[in-house]
Amino acid sequence: MNLKALVLALILTSLAFADIMPVNKKYVEWCYRISNIDDYKDYVFFIHGEPFPAYEIIKGNECFSFYKLSVVHVYAVRKELFNKRDLETMQFLDKPRFIKSDMTLTAHPPVDAADPLKRVEFVLKIKKINRTIELEKIDEVKEYENMLCFPLAGILGALIMGRSR
Repeated sequence: MNLKALVLALILTSLAFADIMPVNKKYVEWCYRISNIDDYKDYVFFIHGEPFPAYEIIKGNECFSFYKLSVVHVYAVRKELFNKRDLETMQFLDKPRFIKSDMTLTAHPPVDAADPLKRVEFVLKIKKINRTIELEKIDEVKEYENMLCFPLAGILGALIMGRSR
C-alpha cells in the first residue's frame, strides 16, 4: 500500500469515528436564521465552512444549517460585484470585496438522550457591515418533544397559584 492511500485511509477512519454518537446522547435539529437580512438588499449572503459547505447562498430570512462537524462563517458581497463563478472556484477567499463575518458558526452539541429538546433555531442579527459582518446572536428558539404535558402543567400551576393568593 502506498503512503497516499494509507494517509487517506487514516483520515477517512478518523472522520467516521467523529460521526459516532456519544453514549447516552442525541443530536437535535438546529439551524441559523439572520433576522434582518432583508434590510441588506444590496448584498448577496452565503456561508462557507471547513470541511463543508464549499458555499451555500442564504435565501432571505430562511433557516440554514450545515454539516455538524463544520466550522462556518457568513460572507457578503455587494450584488453589483457578485459573480457566482467566484464561489464555484473558491476565488472569494482572497478577494477583498467578499466580507467575512466576525462570528464562527457551529452545530448545536449533542444533548442527553432523555432531554426533550427537539430543535433549536439560532437567531442572528447583522449589527453592521464594514470590513467584517458584525453578527450578534439575539435569540435561541427551542422546540421540545411531548409538549402536550407542559401547557397543562402551566395552566394547573397558574390555577393553584391564583387560588393561593
